Amino acid sequence: MIEAENPLKAYFFGEHPRPINKWDHYFDIYHRHFAAFRSRPIRMLEIGVYKGGSLDMWRHYFHDASVIVGIDRNPDCKQIEGGNIKVRIGNQKDTGFLNRVVDEFGAFDVIVDDGGHIPSDQIASFKTLYPQMAENGVYLVEDTHTNLWPTYLRKGGATSFMAFCSQKVLELMQWTGQEHLIDRYHQPRGERSGTLPVSDFCRTTTGMAFYDSVVVFEKGPRPEPYTLER
Repeated sequence: MIEAENPLKAYFFGEHPRPINKWDHYFDIYHRHFAAFRSRPIRMLEIGVYKGGSLDMWRHYFHDASVIVGIDRNPDCKQIEGGNIKVRIGNQKDTGFLNRVVDEFGAFDVIVDDGGHIPSDQIASFKTLYPQMAENGVYLVEDTHTNLWPTYLRKGGATSFMAFCSQKVLELMQWTGQEHLIDRYHQPRGERSGTLPVSDFCRTTTGMAFYDSVVVFEKGPRPEPYTLER
């Protein structure tokens, strides 16, 4: 019955070669946002390898021809590499390292940040990787509850990742939020008086989802919104 509901959960509760450490409610979040990628080969990146169990899980979940990449600071994680699982050693806040990973493997369709959970590292990784993702990719950051832990905030600088996300929510609404500046939403579609400047994030993000300890960003080309009435 578990397999029918969620293949990730079925894998977790079945026999697998390496340990996996996840909060129980994460599996439904994963499946909700990643299921659409299962029918074709994709490139997936997981930040934080730990003992390699989740890389095995992703290999089992996604298409057999997918490339599953893990990055970690611990050189011992390189031993986990094999088949379509690739491991690169480096720090998630090192933008040069992250860019080299993207140069090597290409644009990722799915990224999961399960790394050091330090807010400044989460922000640095997102700023580097998200703009370079595949057009309709999904970027998921987990264990964001560490933003409530003083020790992690002290390590992570003045801005928490959740504060960063709140700014991204506002950025997502740049088009509609600037309605008061120019009255183009009440004009016929072909007669608007111009397009206000908006960020690349606003133009390439279809939505954000917030869960307990998880934030999901969904990429996709987004045209300027307009109102309808009939």
